[in-house]
Amino acid sequence: MASSEGEESQQPQLVLADKLFLLKQPDVQDIDKVGFKEDVFTFVKDHDMVPLYETLVADSVLDMDRTLLDSMRAKIDDELKKLDEKIADAEENLGESEVREAHLAKSLFFIRIGDKEKALEHLKITETKTVAVGQKMDLVFYTLQLGFFDMDFDLISKSIDKAKSLFEEGGDWERKNRLKVYEGLYCMSTRNFEKAATLFLDSISPGLWYSIREEGRQFPLRLRFFYFFGFHLGCELIMIIDYKLTYPSGTATAVLINGFHTPKGDVMAKKQVHGFVKFFASSFVWAFFQWFFTGGDTCGFVQFPTFGLQAWKNSFYFDFSMTYVGAGMICSHLVNLSLLLGVVVSWGIMWPLIRGLKGEWFPANIKESSMKSLNGYKVFISIALILGDGFYNFVKVLYFTATNIHANMKKKNLNNTFSGNQKQLPLDDLRRNEMFARENIPIWLACTGYIFFSVISIVVIPLMFPQVKWYFVLFAYIFAPSLGFCNAYGAGLTDMNMAYNYGKVALFVLAALAGKSDGVVAGLVGCGLIKSIVSISSDLMHDLMHDFIGFLDSHRCMYF
Repeated sequence: MASSEGEESQQPQLVLADKLFLLKQPDVQDIDKVGFKEDVFTFVKDHDMVPLYETLVADSVLDMDRTLLDSMRAKIDDELKKLDEKIADAEENLGESEVREAHLAKSLFFIRIGDKEKALEHLKITETKTVAVGQKMDLVFYTLQLGFFDMDFDLISKSIDKAKSLFEEGGDWERKNRLKVYEGLYCMSTRNFEKAATLFLDSISPGLWYSIREEGRQFPLRLRFFYFFGFHLGCELIMIIDYKLTYPSGTATAVLINGFHTPKGDVMAKKQVHGFVKFFASSFVWAFFQWFFTGGDTCGFVQFPTFGLQAWKNSFYFDFSMTYVGAGMICSHLVNLSLLLGVVVSWGIMWPLIRGLKGEWFPANIKESSMKSLNGYKVFISIALILGDGFYNFVKVLYFTATNIHANMKKKNLNNTFSGNQKQLPLDDLRRNEMFARENIPIWLACTGYIFFSVISIVVIPLMFPQVKWYFVLFAYIFAPSLGFCNAYGAGLTDMNMAYNYGKVALFVLAALAGKSDGVVAGLVGCGLIKSIVSISSDLMHDLMHDFIGFLDSHRCMYF
């Protein structure tokens, strides 16, 4: 509500409530909790919030300082004595409005020190001295602020109902909009997002709403235009919110940037810059040292034989790549252990056994790097595993999507997208999920756009490359989205973009379909089509993961 600067400082601060909430969350880092604890202590001390201080001491959030407690109590007693004298003087010598102002001052004092019960009691006394509907509404707003500070939903609900009944007697437009904001916050707290969105939009003045609408018209069209080029609708919600994939590169970038935009941004920035300089210098010195021992691709520390030369021949070596070390720290232990097991099974068991079958399973007179030799088994077995896992999740997503569409057609209540599996998440995660899901694209528009550009490619590419038949391009555009999903899924788990491997599969398939005369050109063009679409799906998901972690970012920064 609008109030003077003095009154605003006396109201309970929602920022304080937010920091108290974060202090009690187990997933908040200890270094952040130290900053929140200092801020809470400073606020409590500056506002003489004795009731809250005693509660926090009892909950072991703050340490007991008996001297400070006695000092705050003495200040409260002195202030109450002055307020009581002011009330007595107003009742004896002044008019009704002055009496009301004196009682209101005492109510605001109890609000400032966080004494909820006494604040509510004196707000009721102040209400008996109040005649104007607008002033009664202001008292209800004070009560609502008390309710939101303690998340007292019963008090909030009753106050909203009381405010609505007061508006039947009259009330100005500004206070009505203010009530819509409070009711919208209440609806968000109770997970009724549809009603909250309606109330927030209704509370915006017509002039502001017009400017927002005009600003927002152009962006969704550009966003959809970008999506048409290869990545199908909804994958960001599925990959990031439902599957909770990490996308290490996007996560690392977002965490670094977020450190500069926190309430303790300057402190975090100094630590990050210090860490960056330290590790950059160490990395540079180490790279310079390695340079003296580098004589080729397989020489020096780039392929250090950690487990001996025989293991090195089977690609068991350490390359001192900090990129993979960092990605391994971000990826889950399950993913790291799965990769380790896969390495042992493939490079330690399968490839040596297949190599022993040289001359039987593949020609003995060609290099192992040839696709007709051992490398062919390596590439296609790896791709088969990735495709199998990716296609399984792709089919599962299609099934649940079809189920939801069917439920929508029957007009079932599907308003709350996250209510089924997100109820137990922390409030910050729920807020992040909700903000990330705001940018929505109609399915019909995305499908129409993809078909439109597919038709253009089907017409233009055969004209540019006569060896490529139109149905080859159609084949590529039909299978590219599912391959893109698989690639994005794998990148979210391992931080590896496997688009080149998918391109190899497309190259062989399309080259075989085209025949000897046209196979080379058709295979290369088809490989380029598949690889470009599949690769951008992984890159896009890393960018969207950055946007998700930095949940105060706009999607605009991802596309412009």
